[in-house]
Amino acid sequence: MLSQKIPIRSEVAQKDKWNLDSLFPSIDLWKKAVKNIEQAIKKAPSFKGSLHRSAQSLRAVLDFQTYTITELESVIVYATLRYYEDISNQEHLKLYLKSNHLYSDWEASIAFFIPEIQKIDEESFQHFLEQDELQNFSNALRRIRRFRPYSLNEREEWIMALSQHVAKTPRNSFEALTSLDFDFGTIDLPQGTVPLTHSRFVLLLRESDRNIRKKTYQQFYQLFDRHKNILSNLLAADIQHHIFSTRVRKYPSVRFEALFEDNIEESVYDTLIKTVHDGLGHLHDYYALRAKTLHLPTISHYDVYVPLISAVKKITPYQEAVQLVHDAMLPLGSNYCDEMRNGLLGTWVDRYENKGKIPGAFSSGSYTSDPYILLNYQQDNIDQVFTLAHEAGHSMHSKYACAHNPIQDAQYSIFEAEIASTLHEQLLNNFLLKESSSQEFTLYLINLQIDSIIGTLYRQTMFAEFEKTIYEHAQQAEALTLDFFRDTYAKLQQKYFGHAVDLSDFASLECLRIPHFYKPFYVYKYATGISYAISIAEKITHDSNGNTIDQYLQFLKNGGRKFPIDNVSTLIPSTEVAVQTAIRKFADLVATFKEKYSLYLQQNS
Repeated sequence: MLSQKIPIRSEVAQKDKWNLDSLFPSIDLWKKAVKNIEQAIKKAPSFKGSLHRSAQSLRAVLDFQTYTITELESVIVYATLRYYEDISNQEHLKLYLKSNHLYSDWEASIAFFIPEIQKIDEESFQHFLEQDELQNFSNALRRIRRFRPYSLNEREEWIMALSQHVAKTPRNSFEALTSLDFDFGTIDLPQGTVPLTHSRFVLLLRESDRNIRKKTYQQFYQLFDRHKNILSNLLAADIQHHIFSTRVRKYPSVRFEALFEDNIEESVYDTLIKTVHDGLGHLHDYYALRAKTLHLPTISHYDVYVPLISAVKKITPYQEAVQLVHDAMLPLGSNYCDEMRNGLLGTWVDRYENKGKIPGAFSSGSYTSDPYILLNYQQDNIDQVFTLAHEAGHSMHSKYACAHNPIQDAQYSIFEAEIASTLHEQLLNNFLLKESSSQEFTLYLINLQIDSIIGTLYRQTMFAEFEKTIYEHAQQAEALTLDFFRDTYAKLQQKYFGHAVDLSDFASLECLRIPHFYKPFYVYKYATGISYAISIAEKITHDSNGNTIDQYLQFLKNGGRKFPIDNVSTLIPSTEVAVQTAIRKFADLVATFKEKYSLYLQQNS
């Protein structure tokens, strides 16, 4: 049951909060680290002009940079987590802003670093890489050299670094406006009146009473409608910043730049969209089935989340959820599962909603710290167990990557991260289906998996297509108006939802509430992630000798040593194969649900 009062931060029990001591046991130690970084920023220019002299001189700079970045990462993560747990806390806001400025100042202080590496002639560079001093840095150095065509001179890099904290203004303003300033009011439920928040929006759209869903939807989007012009301007400003950066560095496009770091071909992005387009018929069939099951001629936008098996009411306290996730991951090994459970029940997780806490969920942490998970856990929604599993997947990925790599090779890509997190979801669903003892819960889980694939494969691909369109438009110097955003988004909604879904005038406002649009060409990785995860889960299910498990754990251990496509190719040969497998799985799930639901109705008529 949704609580009728959202507690302030101080009212949340300490056992339900994360413990950030593995980052900094006290604010005084955080401040001491800040002073150390400030001293490093002052020292950094003394290395200028030395990188090309020898492998030893280059190693000295790399050691200095590695030490400082390790400290800086912890400073930033600590400040960010403190800020996100309650963005109304002005003291934590100061830490957050200080860490942002510190990062910008550090980037400016080493603006010479990449240009000097890029200037080293190829013969000398290859000779350096052969020296023992640089063996642990060879992979990182080769990746830096890939950026030679898009690197700037020292002065220009310095200017770009200084501009970074200003560039974050649109996103920071969006977060403050929608998470702090917006008051969505309250919703009357049979058990009482509850506040409507970002975190509770989709939960309330799962209510069986259609009037509650409609009121929730309209009340939520009315607030976005009243602020649509400022939200449109913030999104447009963020897009223009990214275009500016791309043009300064002479990348062909913002998308090319976003994919270049991971060595992802733009054809992968386009193939994802095309393959999903080929599978839209299955999605339209499902929405038609959803309308029929809900006894409606057509469904509205606020009807797409409500469970089709509304009789299922399952309360899953947090501790029970952790045990379910543990048991579901046992195919990955008991050591893996025990370490995960200890962290989830221990100090990793900030569990419940409080006033000022940002909505949603994420996993974070530094190279030297525990992983940390922010949740807004609701025990009356089984979806929240899947959210826990998802974030635990990220956290275990980080544990393995950091344990088996130096810091310069530990950071895996988001492309890979979404594979680890969604594989957890797939294994959890398989486990719960196997353990299910009722028709209703089995149907509920199948429905849940169908909706998960929609939300992660189809929906995120729609987002990816929206980004592709608006950035192409902007890069042709066309105006980024509110009408353009909404019209573009509305056409995509019509394409993806089909004729069974009746979209209201409010529906296109959704494009103004998606925070991921402030990090361009990111969301496609959710779609590829679930596709690979479904494919790997199927391999695990049919693996009799454990080879797939070994390959998967090695995938985690590789961290950022390989480019993502190369890393995952030992498990699945290509993204296209993965997406096609996921769409076949979706079609099979829809057919299975239709068959089992028909039998269920016959037996209970």
